[in-house]
Amino acid sequence: MAGPLGLADAVRQVRATGEAVHAQSRVISTRKGAMVVAASVYRLPDGAVLVVSETTFRMGEKG
Repeated sequence: MAGPLGLADAVRQVRATGEAVHAQSRVISTRKGAMVVAASVYRLPDGAVLVVSETTFRMGEKG
């Protein structure tokens, strides 16, 4: 999911600017429901970059 969310670009942007980036959520339809994927990218005080992702599955919903 890194490609569709644009995480590589988000990491580069956060590394360069230090400002957090929140990648757009994606809704992916499956036969059993919808999967929602979101990610946030932060630069930590020591300069490391942190990526936090969340995946939620919604039974019966279609994207």
